[in-house]
Amino acid sequence: MIVSRIQLYIFTSCLAALGLVVGIFAITILLVDVVEQLRTVGGDIELSPLQAVQLSLYKLPGLLEETLSFAVLVSAMIAYNQLSKSSELSVIRSMGQSAWQFLAPVIVMAAGLGVFAMAVLNPLGAHLSERFETARANLLQEGGRVVERARSDVWLRQGSDDNQIVIHAGSVDRTGQIFSDDCFLEEGRLYD
Repeated sequence: MIVSRIQLYIFTSCLAALGLVVGIFAITILLVDVVEQLRTVGGDIELSPLQAVQLSLYKLPGLLEETLSFAVLVSAMIAYNQLSKSSELSVIRSMGQSAWQFLAPVIVMAAGLGVFAMAVLNPLGAHLSERFETARANLLQEGGRVVERARSDVWLRQGSDDNQIVIHAGSVDRTGQIFSDDCFLEEGRLYD
């Protein structure tokens, strides 16, 4: 009975630390991704911060799933460090418990989170990632992308160490793939 109480105590300490770590990770990922959405999608249309947060929330479960194993590691380190600071870990060891007995709660927590990630977080992340792509495409289409404008008077350089080609285009379509009024300059020779 004492062993199960100690393990339950360690398990709750690890869960509390996991909640803290996942919360910090989620906030950090959300902030970075909101800035990224404002930079990428906001560069093409006028994107409000609320729309950027909505797009980032669609990506959050998938990104959290990728960091979950690291979050378990960090939360276990935090929990056992706290137990060590308050000398609780020394008392547990002096009671005759092996390292495997007081590591069992973290192993159970990691296995449970693995099943949760596989059964819930992965399908949710895949579904919301699909919604992210759809919402992003709709925003870009409705907002009238800046990249749809054709560019004019474009200069490009391409080549290797042996050969360089300079390309001039009078205009480039919105996809960036079709040049008009182009000419090429290769090693002093001009091609129209």
